[in-house]
Amino acid sequence: MATSNPLNVFKGPDSLREYFNPDEQPPLPLVELPEKLNPFRRDGVRIYAKLLTALPAQSVKALPGEIPPKCRLSGRDN
Repeated sequence: MATSNPLNVFKGPDSLREYFNPDEQPPLPLVELPEKLNPFRRDGVRIYAKLLTALPAQSVKALPGEIPPKCRLSGRDN
């Protein structure tokens, strides 16, 4: 995922719009779960979690989604 804003600084009249644009964000950090939270660590399994709180609105629900073509209503703007 390439970002066109490597310094993660947003300025100008469209700064808020750009801040909330997922294409302008750096990749979300991955953090390995500690052994206490990973019962499979002794078997060599490493589990990583994506820190969604690093999103601009602190919630994955704020990310825009696409409506699959088969779910779109015909004759209406979605």
